[in-house]
Amino acid sequence: MEDEWLTARFRERMDRRARSGAKIIRQFLHWPASGATLKTALVVASLFGFLLGLRLLVIAAGKVGSLLDDVDVSGPLGLLGFGWLGASAVLSGSPIAAVALTLLDGGAVSVREAVGMLAGSRFGASFIALAVAFVAYLRGYRGPDAVYVGVIALLTTTTIYIPSTLLAVWIVDDGWLGSIAGWVPSGWGSGVNSSFPM
Repeated sequence: MEDEWLTARFRERMDRRARSGAKIIRQFLHWPASGATLKTALVVASLFGFLLGLRLLVIAAGKVGSLLDDVDVSGPLGLLGFGWLGASAVLSGSPIAAVALTLLDGGAVSVREAVGMLAGSRFGASFIALAVAFVAYLRGYRGPDAVYVGVIALLTTTTIYIPSTLLAVWIVDDGWLGSIAGWVPSGWGSGVNSSFPM
């Protein structure tokens, strides 16, 4: 009986939050035409914040590179574990994936190691989904379906990322991407670099 009451209370609270979020979105989308300037300003501010966040990641990745040297983490498997632990620590895989690409760009890791760290960030993110679902189940917020979804997320990530990571490491080792590297224009990042000099 108590579980049903907690579940009903949780659903009611989530419904209230969803309604208030939908109300905010409706208000944003239905601003009068004179609010077009404000919408444009919000988009520009959002892009500015996103680019600033990327530049801050570049600066922070230098510290992560020195941490990798201190901990003596190397190789694709070592960085897979580091990516997994990092994603678990920050409760998201996306920042760790961005750090992996930044470390690759800065030369702190090889392409094979960056592939391992990217895969580790995905494993860590799916593990977080499972852990959050399990804690919610233990606290009585959700039924066993939440744990089921977390297990499916982890199994899906495992079945996709293990073979694809092995394939990616094999492609990198064979040098298939060497001929493609010249196709990417080198000036793509110059606008961002000039906007946010370090």
